Amino acid sequence: MINNAERRLRLTTAEVAKRLGVKRQSVYAYVSRGLLSPERDRRGSTFDAAQVERLAATSRRAAAAGRVGRGGPTLGFVTGITLIEDGRLFYRGEDAVASSVERSFEEVAGWLWTASWPSTSGDSSWNGGSPESLRLAKFAASVLPDPTMPADRFKVVVAAAATVDPWRHHLGPDSVISTAKTIISTMVDSLPVTGRNARRIQAGGGIAARLWPRLTALVATPARVDMLDSALALVADHELAASTLAARVAAAFGADPYAVVSTGLGAAAGALHGANSAEVVALLDDALRVGPGEAMAQRLRRGGVVAGFGQVLYPDGDPRGRELVRRVSELDLPLRRRAAIDAVLGLAHERGLPPPSVDFGLAALVFGQSMIPGAGEAIFTLGRTAGWIAHAMEEYASRTDFRVRASYVGPR
Repeated sequence: MINNAERRLRLTTAEVAKRLGVKRQSVYAYVSRGLLSPERDRRGSTFDAAQVERLAATSRRAAAAGRVGRGGPTLGFVTGITLIEDGRLFYRGEDAVASSVERSFEEVAGWLWTASWPSTSGDSSWNGGSPESLRLAKFAASVLPDPTMPADRFKVVVAAAATVDPWRHHLGPDSVISTAKTIISTMVDSLPVTGRNARRIQAGGGIAARLWPRLTALVATPARVDMLDSALALVADHELAASTLAARVAAAFGADPYAVVSTGLGAAAGALHGANSAEVVALLDDALRVGPGEAMAQRLRRGGVVAGFGQVLYPDGDPRGRELVRRVSELDLPLRRRAAIDAVLGLAHERGLPPPSVDFGLAALVFGQSMIPGAGEAIFTLGRTAGWIAHAMEEYASRTDFRVRASYVGPR
């Protein structure tokens, strides 16, 4: 550990590389990712010794073989994107819940990608992406059977859009960000509109404004669109969740952004991850039909678990779920649907279930606003695409060198 005298010292690039056990190029990568802050003096670029030691300690903890903590074992990935600590979620040091209220989804995505808040005023780069990729994506989606879940459409349109993007293998930061905006815009704009909403879509609107009429026939009031925008921001990243780990591994071996997103979509498709909110929507539907007690009892009889409550990384309650439930309660909801949500939450609290998770919050939004089947998974995967791209950019800048080994138990 560094003593008090050392804390006043500044280290050269060579000294930092030696202390971290990396090459000089990796030190520059840490700087580009905001993990180290250089200053210039007579020796050139120098670094605060205490900051270097904190990074070294983080790297040692992350790379420790067999280390298991709350939430499971860790791999040797080092990140400057997301921190989960003391029951809170931070995006590059900024409280994620506060950011979801104060910033748009596009701004949060830009923050995750660049560590600087972008100005979205007059920004047309999110407005539909490449016309050619959107045209091909819509054609590919047009042959899908009706109804096809939104997340399944995303898998098809992302793969289709990749085939007409000649720049998809250019992995420089500016190019990847441009590609990311095209991917997210194409995913949204390739979804069919609901009911008579075709006339309500504003050309050049934000992601949430363009997504809303594709998820529900209800009118897109400012409060509703703002709520959806916040939901996208809240699910944008969650450190090395299953889908992010899969996406990051793909990026570590040079997969282009489309392939990274496709990998994330595949991993998120499981009922225990991105699609988990669908089970909570079914719970709320049953609570409306047979009452909350019977609806929850049915789940307990089938598997002993009521989905939507508890998150292992937040013993005292998922801040994302808490914020989404709060925001949904402020919307204009049909009385019976509001009563069903409140009744399930009340009974869960009475029976000692953990606080609601982000999946319950997404389900409450979907259920309360009469959204289409699969809407919760669509919101989750669209928002999380921003996080997958952020983690891919870290890997492109400085790829993690690892080879996972299995413990063989078969016949010899």
